[in-house]
Amino acid sequence: MKTTGTFPRFCAGIVTAGCVAFLSLAHVSSGATDQATSPLIQKLDSHYYYPQREGIKRLSFRIQWAQLDPFSDTKNKKLLNNPTVQFNWKAGQDSPDFELDESTTDVSPLRELEILKFMSQYAEVFLPVPLSKTLEDYSFVGEKQRKGFLEARFRTQTPHPIMQYDFKIDPKRWVIQTLRVKRQHSPFNVTSYLKYADRGGKSQVLESRSRFEINGKEYEEILEFFYDLTEGYWLPTRIRQQLKEGTKLATSNIFTFAGYKIN
Repeated sequence: MKTTGTFPRFCAGIVTAGCVAFLSLAHVSSGATDQATSPLIQKLDSHYYYPQREGIKRLSFRIQWAQLDPFSDTKNKKLLNNPTVQFNWKAGQDSPDFELDESTTDVSPLRELEILKFMSQYAEVFLPVPLSKTLEDYSFVGEKQRKGFLEARFRTQTPHPIMQYDFKIDPKRWVIQTLRVKRQHSPFNVTSYLKYADRGGKSQVLESRSRFEINGKEYEEILEFFYDLTEGYWLPTRIRQQLKEGTKLATSNIFTFAGYKIN
C-alpha cells in the first residue's frame, strides 16, 4: 500500500525564498500581487539549499521512526520503534510516495494506513519544497524594513487552513529568520524561529522552534536536523522532534535515514 502526502505543518520544511529592489523600499507596498511574479520569492529561493535543485532527479531512502512511549514513567521516558518506511520521490512528482519497507511484516492494513498517513505529514520536512511552490495560492501583499530586517506578507483568498504568512527576513543572508502564521483553526498564534547551516553560500535549516496555542494552552515544537554529505548532496541523517506543553515534554519523534539511492 502506498500513500502520497501533502504537508499541512507549519515548521521548517516550508522555509525558503526573494529581490534587491525591495530592500530600498522603506514603506509598506499596497495591493496584492501574484507571488509567482514576486522577485522577493525568487531571491529567497535562490539562497536556500534544495537537493532537488542541486541535481537530484530521483531519491529514495528508508526511514526508521522511534516515538516516545506515552505510557512510560515520566522520569524514565522510553522510545518505541515503529515499522520502517520507504520514501520514494522523482522529479515531476508533487509529493513523494511512502510505503512500508519490504522487511516489515505482521502489520495490519489499518496500522499500515495510520503509519503512512502520519509519515506523509512530514513530506516537506524530509525533502523541503521551494517557497514558490508552497505559496502558489498566495498573493504578495507588501513588505517593509524594520530594525535591519525586511518584513513581508503573503495572503490567500482561497480555502486553506493557513490564511497568511508573515516573514522576517535577514537581508544579509537572505533567509527567513522568523515566520508567523495566521490560521483559520487551531493551533493559533504560530511563530517559528529558524537557524541555518551554510552550504556554499546557500542555507539549510538546522533548527526550527515553533510556539503556538491550542485550547488556550501554550506549546513549543522543536525540530533539529542532522545532515551528512551523501554522493555530493547534503541530506538528513536524523531529525529529532519534540513537542512541549509548557515545560513538560508531551511527545517526541526521532527519524533516522539510511539506504540512500540517488538518481
